[in-house]
Amino acid sequence: MDNERFRAFCLSLAHATESVNWGHHLVFWAGDKAIGGKMFALIHLDGEGTGVAWFHCGAERYHELLETEGIIPAPYMAKAFWVTVERWECCVRGSGRKNCSWRMS
Repeated sequence: MDNERFRAFCLSLAHATESVNWGHHLVFWAGDKAIGGKMFALIHLDGEGTGVAWFHCGAERYHELLETEGIIPAPYMAKAFWVTVERWECCVRGSGRKNCSWRMS
């Protein structure tokens, strides 16, 4: 997994759009941001900062995903059930880590 594959996956979802926000984040929206769309994922364009990707996982999967090595609560957004993927290797199917069913390879 990398930025381009993550971007392709997000944009393959129904009604998904993207925008650049806060100078260096590519943000993915369910619906158009201008008319009340909901942010569901984001990635750094410059590779700086904590993690490589952030996404909303919902209350049902939040604690399960946190048991996976390399996935942590998203700074400032954890209370809304967002997680941070620290490195792309956490998203590889068949990596032998717990909870492989969510991975996007």
